[in-house]
Amino acid sequence: LSNSQESVIPATPYDTTMDSKDLEDTNPHKIKKTIRNCRYAYNNDGLVQGLILNNTFKANNKWFITFDDPDIEGIMEAKEHIEDKCKEWDLDKRMSEWLIKEQRDGKHFTQKVIKDGTIQLNELAYDGENYDFEIIHDPRTGETLGYKQKYYVDKDYKSWKNKDFDTLNSQTKEYEEANYLPDEIIYGTLFEEDGKGMSLIMPILDDIY
Repeated sequence: LSNSQESVIPATPYDTTMDSKDLEDTNPHKIKKTIRNCRYAYNNDGLVQGLILNNTFKANNKWFITFDDPDIEGIMEAKEHIEDKCKEWDLDKRMSEWLIKEQRDGKHFTQKVIKDGTIQLNELAYDGENYDFEIIHDPRTGETLGYKQKYYVDKDYKSWKNKDFDTLNSQTKEYEEANYLPDEIIYGTLFEEDGKGMSLIMPILDDIY
């Protein structure tokens, strides 16, 4: 063993870099890693859609309402209230939609709105581009402080009579912003990396292609 070690010639910088190549140069990405392309793959590739739906059906199955202590006063009324809300929100369908979005897009954002004294759920547009979210964290504690969304709004043609032809047709996209507190948003992911939800489809877009 001693002789073998002595006969090993240390690698030089030239040896280690001579044949090295950048993986991105030798295997360039074919498909942009965007949510739009993930949705396209889901909608147009039967295998991809089948796997996502199979995961969804397995996960969203046989939900039960249980209690640590069924003898607590008013517990059965609470159970009935929860069951009524599940029907009102069509919770099974909504959970399936969330699971599909989490696997396909990596995340979803749902706004909780109080209307007529009850909570209603409002699905918010998200595509990472025209409808993007920034999750605001406290840098010291990591606590979520809120959510800021930018979203595209249609061109305003109300004053079209006062605009000349070229100006009217050269209008670019117009964006607005909305702010949400943490308790206003249901933010769902299956997996996270550096605090960001991860799509199951995005890493394999090239293989799908």
